[in-house]
Amino acid sequence: MRHLGAALLCCLAVIMPLEAKGQRSVHLYVSGGINEPVDRLGSRVETGYGGSLGLSYAPRSLSPEGTIEFTLRGRYDVFKAIAANDRNFDFVSASLGIKFNVDSGQRTNYYLLLEGGPTLTRWKSFSVGGLTLPQKTTTNYHLSPGLGIEFVRPDMTPVVEFRIVNVAGELIGDYFFFSASFGARF
Repeated sequence: MRHLGAALLCCLAVIMPLEAKGQRSVHLYVSGGINEPVDRLGSRVETGYGGSLGLSYAPRSLSPEGTIEFTLRGRYDVFKAIAANDRNFDFVSASLGIKFNVDSGQRTNYYLLLEGGPTLTRWKSFSVGGLTLPQKTTTNYHLSPGLGIEFVRPDMTPVVEFRIVNVAGELIGDYFFFSASFGARF
């Protein structure tokens, strides 16, 4: 994950000096919401929840109208096992992505989003019949396409986002879930 941060810093170090002063657009995103597991993950866990913290950067030299933004996001998602003798899952991920602002109006902004990056997958430890099974942890990669809407305000912009998350998996195969998040952009 430190390589992801180093790569982002290098990209920003190259792009930011090319921008005219006052023309940069950097925003902070905070969100939380619900996750609906599907496929193999859906047969083992209940509806979960998650939260994220991120940044977006719109380089005016590449897109004068601000239609393209680059994103960096950290996310934490949790799922509780359906069966008492099964394990809970959680995912800790870091993403780099690109956001395409499709229809930027005065009051609303519709966008498409594609993010991906490393994900730490944890299958929590649990005890059954006096036997404790240890936690299993793997590092995988995820891809997450989505769409969203921002309700543009001068100081804080409410955001609603829907995405499909696919985490490449080793424990039970790939992990798929739908995520609906509500948050704010500053």
